[in-house]
This record gives sequence, C-alpha cells and structure tokens, in this order.
Amino acid sequence: MWVVLYKYLAYIIFPATALLISCLLTMLCIKLMPALGLVAGPGGRHIHAKPTPKGGGLAIAIAFFVAWMLLLHSPWNYFIGTMKSDIITKVALAASLIIILGIIDDRFDIRARYKLIGQVFIGLFCWYSGIKYVDVFGVQLNGILSCIITVFWIVGFINAFNFIDGMD
Repeated sequence: MWVVLYKYLAYIIFPATALLISCLLTMLCIKLMPALGLVAGPGGRHIHAKPTPKGGGLAIAIAFFVAWMLLLHSPWNYFIGTMKSDIITKVALAASLIIILGIIDDRFDIRARYKLIGQVFIGLFCWYSGIKYVDVFGVQLNGILSCIITVFWIVGFINAFNFIDGMD
C-alpha cells in the first residue's frame, strides 16, 4: 500500500507546489506590477472599479516551469520519458514568447491585429521547432496542412485562454 501511495504522491505534490508558488508570486506581482506601469484602470473595456495590476500570467508561468523542473529532478523518475529536455526547451521558448507578447500587451495595450500577428509568429515558431500536428484522427498531414492546423490550434488556444480568463 505504501509503495502505491508513494508512486502516486507526485500527482499531488507537484500541482500543489505549482499552486503555492503561483499564489506567492501573484501576491508579489500585485505589489510590483504597478511600479512597472502594468495596471488596468477603471473604465473603457475594463470592468474594474479601481486600478488593478496586470501581468499575473507571469507568476503562473514561472510556477508551472519551477514545478516541472522540480518534478524532473525528483525521485519519481517515471515522468522522465515524457518530459525530455529538448521538449522542455521548445515548450519553454514558445511559452516565453507568449509571456513576452502578453507583457508587452499589458504594458502598451497593443492593437488586436498586432497581437494576432505575434500569435501567428509563435505558432509558426512552434511548428518549425517540431511542436506540431503530424496527423489528425490517424490521417497523416502534409507539411502545409500540418503548419496551418498547428498555427490555428496555438492561436486558438491562446485566445481561448484569454477569453476564459477574462483578460485581453
């Protein structure tokens, strides 16, 4: 019983670690982001009644990657096969580009068309670096179709997350 409990403990420890880190970093962001000009004022397209710090996605991203690195260097080595360092590097680079685009948008309120261009660029970067769809429902995709579906999926995912999260 203890062996089974130990084996599956990673499924509790690392998400809890990410949650704790993101909560702590979010509190830090609330204090620091206004000093960097990352504040959404009331009015316009915002629904806040008072100035609200922006840029909290950075806290969540850092927490995710810290928990991921801790997991990779933990005694639960059965995760290693699915999280090789080249995959981590590619995902981290793509995530960094998304974070940079988000912070630039939070700071300068860039127009939607420029955000979309940036998101398409990130999707193309992912496809080019090997993060791509090669088949859909068992049907092999040629290069162009693979690129289109990959970029569409990534841009759609970024915008779906922003829509659900209530952020621009």
